[in-house]
Amino acid sequence: MNEPNKKSVQTTPDVLINFGISEVNFKFIGKSAYISLKDSSLDIGHSMTQEEIFNILNGMDEYTTNEKNPATLITYEKWDDKTNFYTATVGKFMKSNTPVPDGMECFDIVSTVGKGWFKTKPQNNEFSWDDYLFDGANMDLVKEAITQKGYKETSWMWHVDVLPMGYPTSVYTDDEGYAYYAICISCEKND
Repeated sequence: MNEPNKKSVQTTPDVLINFGISEVNFKFIGKSAYISLKDSSLDIGHSMTQEEIFNILNGMDEYTTNEKNPATLITYEKWDDKTNFYTATVGKFMKSNTPVPDGMECFDIVSTVGKGWFKTKPQNNEFSWDDYLFDGANMDLVKEAITQKGYKETSWMWHVDVLPMGYPTSVYTDDEGYAYYAICISCEKND
């Protein structure tokens, strides 16, 4: 991947480029915020910035998994139909024996996961949550791929958005100007 460039690039539709299903046993470690769908900004306004969170986790080399991208775990256990609130935890997948840094939260992710990788051309080298990750069409593509592999979604209670490398400071792009992100959904084999 190249360092981010600052030229303006016309946005094109995201493309599902790869899909797979695997068993995972990770801790998802990060900092959580309770957020409304009406304002999906992840400027989470607590004692740590997203950059500080990733700097701490990236410094824990011995606990790093093959999943090196920053990510956001979206959970709906506190979903409220009136306010449309959900929980977003900004962090990373870490090994299951990782100690949890002070001020961060941990979620054990032991599951079969369907993961779809997308490519996108960021506008002005910026990755927008609203334009990409919360696009229901992209989530639907992953769910459809899960079904085509003979699996079904196990829970609408969580999913993970794997962010492009370089997020949040600046997104890394390849030679053609594409950035890559993924959506992970818990699934199980059909009966």
